[in-house]
Amino acid sequence: MERQELLNEVKKKNNDKVIQEKMCKTFSMRRLEVVSGTQAAEDFTERWPALLCANGVENCELMKRSAATRKIDGRILAIVSRDLVAAEGHYHRSCYRLYTKDNVPKNTLVCDEHDDADSQYEATVKQSFDELFQFIRVELFANPKVMFMTDLTSRLVASMNSKGIIQVKGSTKKHIRRKLEREFGGALHIFPDDNGKLLLYPDNLSLRKLVKENHNLKNIVNIVPS
Repeated sequence: MERQELLNEVKKKNNDKVIQEKMCKTFSMRRLEVVSGTQAAEDFTERWPALLCANGVENCELMKRSAATRKIDGRILAIVSRDLVAAEGHYHRSCYRLYTKDNVPKNTLVCDEHDDADSQYEATVKQSFDELFQFIRVELFANPKVMFMTDLTSRLVASMNSKGIIQVKGSTKKHIRRKLEREFGGALHIFPDDNGKLLLYPDNLSLRKLVKENHNLKNIVNIVPS
């Protein structure tokens, strides 16, 4: 009935659009006939003279194989692995346009892209913090001194920039103190100075060394002419 309706429309209008619309509707039925073997492939051109084009579609086998693989469609994978693809591959473009089209909403693709970007950002944050922790263990604890928290923040941002993250989120820089306290606990002391700027020093920094540094600083100040 469907075929007769299509042929009648074609005879009356010879309308390519009608052909394409009908083929989109009936392609699944034709495909199942091929898979189940109820209709011989060589009969296609006799049954559907108006729906087959001689030139076919370039690389149709690859197109349909790719779509079948994405959809895990065993029946179509079976077809594209046999000689039947030579016959079915000559359908008009529109006959398998719907099949080869990804059934993924555009908003889902956008969400996936955002998820990938977020995952990459979080992975870079973790890697850069690991490098910062390593610096503290190897450099700061080996050569204990007082540092500004902003120095460590700048080091973290520079590390992320070198890995391709140009814009570092404010929350990443804001949470640096919490991450340091979680990683080092009481081994790293963090406190504000009189101006509210955060300072930090390792637990192995001795009072004697602080006194020496303070004394040296005073000497430098006295030497500098007013």
